Amino acid sequence: MNNDIFLPYTKLDKKLIDYILSDLPAGYDKIEIAIFLYIKLAKTFSYESEYYIFDGDSKVARKHENIFNISCINLIKNEVVCYEFTAIFAKLLDMFQIDFLVKYKKQNNIFGGQHTNLTFNANDFLVYADAVTSILDGDLFRSKIENNLVGILSKNDNINKKNEFDKILSSVYNEIVDHSFEKIFKKCISDTNNINIENKIIYFSDFANSIFKNNVDCLSLMLFLRKSILSSIELNNCTMLIVKNNNSNKYLKYINQLAFPTMIIEIITENSIIYYMYNPGYKIQKITQNHLKKMFEFKILEYKVDNPKRLSLIYK
Repeated sequence: MNNDIFLPYTKLDKKLIDYILSDLPAGYDKIEIAIFLYIKLAKTFSYESEYYIFDGDSKVARKHENIFNISCINLIKNEVVCYEFTAIFAKLLDMFQIDFLVKYKKQNNIFGGQHTNLTFNANDFLVYADAVTSILDGDLFRSKIENNLVGILSKNDNINKKNEFDKILSSVYNEIVDHSFEKIFKKCISDTNNINIENKIIYFSDFANSIFKNNVDCLSLMLFLRKSILSSIELNNCTMLIVKNNNSNKYLKYINQLAFPTMIIEIITENSIIYYMYNPGYKIQKITQNHLKKMFEFKILEYKVDNPKRLSLIYK
């Protein structure tokens, strides 16, 4: 069943393998091992932010489309895209003699440039696995905040088999998570309970910077906090939009990148519209509408082509 033609060329960093397998419980059967590997990889990796902001269409993509680049992915250089995650997961499944079938969006013999996931078969469970069903809200992020996983599910027709898989998934997941995020999230809710929306947004950005180093993880957390903590009225009055920032030379963290993702937060109040600009890893900044408009006009900031959403007053 293992159909991946790139499997012989997929070489993994030894320290990465040792880390992934370091706390694999003894006595796990194949389905538990496969689930464990998926979750541990998802918690270890983050989505590559430059690839995300260019929508895979840049010089950045070339690096990821080289199968030999996978050997350079490690615990420090841990940013991946979907097909790299799938290739690494497939390699580990093969190590444990677990059958799998890699699925490419386009059926060709070229590595990369297309969305990729896999289906594996263990203990009579047929399981679909895709850690990047969504870049901002897929399992690469969800596993880090101990949220329900959405990218791994049973494909068995039998309802009892599906329910049995869900129980095994829940059991393995609960053994891996340490509930550390749950504790700090509760503090976040408490700390923002009686402050206004502007101070909440500032708190959210500091909170995200304190937890994550990866840009996409920070942005994902901002969106999660907005949805989870803001009241319904505040939600209606607060827009978070991720745009492309071409001013990478201004920031040491992004100096070697062509561009990076920036979040613009638009807050509508009774008397005005307030804007903040959040660059992951840096202190959030309040910005005037005129300044923001000029940044778009001079193409310092650009809207992502895959997102039709726009800020309300920028071009009015």
